Amino acid sequence: MGSCAYYLKAMFKTAADAKAAREPLDNLFKEMKEANEDIDFRPRRKACAEKYPLAMEYIKTLDEWADKTKLHPESFSFDVGSDVDNEFQQDGNVLYWGDADVGHMTSWTPLAKFIKAKFNAVKVVWNMEENGVGSIDLLNLYDWEGIVNALLKQKALLPLMLRVNDELDELISLKLEET
Repeated sequence: MGSCAYYLKAMFKTAADAKAAREPLDNLFKEMKEANEDIDFRPRRKACAEKYPLAMEYIKTLDEWADKTKLHPESFSFDVGSDVDNEFQQDGNVLYWGDADVGHMTSWTPLAKFIKAKFNAVKVVWNMEENGVGSIDLLNLYDWEGIVNALLKQKALLPLMLRVNDELDELISLKLEET
C-alpha cells in the first residue's frame, strides 16, 4: 500500500490550552506509531494497555465507531505515519501536524473526534494530499460561508453592519482624497 502526506490542525480556546494539549498529543501519536508497528499489539490489545494507554483509549473509540458504521475497526487505520519524532507545532491557540508517510485512504475522522473530546479542542480538521491539500496552510479551521450566513440571519445587526460599512467607505474616501 502506498502513502501520502496527511495534515491535521486542532484549534483550542486559548494558546495556554493548546500548549497544555501539545505534549499529550505528541505522546498519543508516538504511542499510535509504536503500537501500529508492534506485531503483538493487534492480537493482544488488553495486554498492551499498560504500554500504550492513550493509544488503547483511542482504539476503544475506533471499536465504537466501527459498531456505528458496521465497518471493521481496522478500516479506520491506526496509521499516523512513519516519523515517530514528528511533533505537533503550535501557532497561538492552534496545534498542527503533518507527515508524508501515512497509508493511502486512512480515515482520520475518528482520530479528529477523539482529539476534540479527549483534549478539549474547539475544532479539529484533517486532510490528505490525495484530496489536493498540498500543505498544512490549506487546512481551513473556519467555515467562512457559514459565518457569513449566520451573520446575515441576524437581521437586527444588518443596519449596524451596513452603517459600519458606510462609515468605513467614507473614511477610505477621505483618506484617498488626502493623497
